[in-house]
Amino acid sequence: MTYMRILSSSIDTLRLRHRNSGASRTVRVIAALLLAGVMTAGPVEAQTWSQRTSNTTQNLVDVVFSTAGTAIAVGGTGNNGVITVSGDGGSTWALNGYAPPNGRDLNAVFSQAPTAVVVGNDDAGGAGGIAGVSNDYGASWSTTNTAALSNNTNNLDVVFSGASTAIAVGTGNQEVRVSNDRGATWVEAHDALGDLYAVDARGDGVVAVGIDQGGAGTPATIAFSLDRGASWADATAVVPITDADAYDVVFVSGTVVVAVGGLGRVYRSADGGDNWTNQNPSGDADNLNAVDANGLFLVAAGANGEILRSTDGGISWQLPTTGASAGIVFNDVSFLSGGIVLAVGNTGQIWGSVDYGDNWTQQISGVTTNLRRIAHNGFSNTLVVGDPDVLPQGTILLSLNQISVTTPIPFQSKWLLVGLLLAAGLLALRRYGPAR
Repeated sequence: MTYMRILSSSIDTLRLRHRNSGASRTVRVIAALLLAGVMTAGPVEAQTWSQRTSNTTQNLVDVVFSTAGTAIAVGGTGNNGVITVSGDGGSTWALNGYAPPNGRDLNAVFSQAPTAVVVGNDDAGGAGGIAGVSNDYGASWSTTNTAALSNNTNNLDVVFSGASTAIAVGTGNQEVRVSNDRGATWVEAHDALGDLYAVDARGDGVVAVGIDQGGAGTPATIAFSLDRGASWADATAVVPITDADAYDVVFVSGTVVVAVGGLGRVYRSADGGDNWTNQNPSGDADNLNAVDANGLFLVAAGANGEILRSTDGGISWQLPTTGASAGIVFNDVSFLSGGIVLAVGNTGQIWGSVDYGDNWTQQISGVTTNLRRIAHNGFSNTLVVGDPDVLPQGTILLSLNQISVTTPIPFQSKWLLVGLLLAAGLLALRRYGPAR
């Protein structure tokens, strides 16, 4: 005969006794979980999105959380660069009054709290395309010192490597630009073999990827640094990857890096970016626009609904068991937590997976415009930004339930289940006096 014990709201103690020994194990587990208060309910609701007021009519192309509650979105169309900031986790947004020099469009934002850096296109008067820096989580901004940079250069991506070093990459001469004072001043660091589209960093390593080096028969442009951007080199071997740009890059570990690009190419380096091999030689020819990693799991997404996944750090790649619809163009993919991953794209498409990218389901975004980027605050808030939709303003979507939320069963509710167990003859209550 098995007994379990729980303190009641009075001085008395209740003890539960199983009548049916055949059901004792099941009842014991259920009762222990319920009465101890550790059993939780399932997901509160299905994944939903709400459109927020961005207060700008411009396209929004990138978004980042600088704290769990502070988010920054950037964009611009036709030399109308804009920064809009939220202080409540993405619910409400306001322009902060900062105008990029000559209105240059902004292409990317990265935060290394409390600093945030935005980069964008060059303006007619020069300035190298570096737009602004904030040292208070995006509340206020100032124009950076770019006197040392060449004119007619656009910056397409930016990342921090370490506490103080920011690295921007883009088009024009000297495609790699570095700041060693958290974005305040910038210098040209490397003249790559072609334009660079994306950059990522981990530990001492930094890798930037971009356009093919010179047309047909040439590999993608890849530059790398092994000392946090202090010195740079072009990749030694990028074969047999030819005739295709590289659009995105992610570190899997301190030395393993994966890039994706045109014609369904998947590139992998095991030495920090110097030597690369093609890990998807027989894959589909649809462009892959984005890649993200969580441990050894990777997901890449792109044109025509193309999604690929890897479970071994990018060595081998497979199609998902249940993929997305054909015809979709995905622009970004991001792991949120554990195996939960999102992909967003044109025509308001949002697709999610909870098993590391193996099975995908469509989520209702409520918009039909092109969606560009994803940001997650590490808790419940997920943001997606994009072009204007029916509302004449840049699109910002907020979801508070991409991560499964569980809630404890209220204490009072447990007694209802206890009553049901009693009625079924599985439990009996016996009252004992206070201990002496």
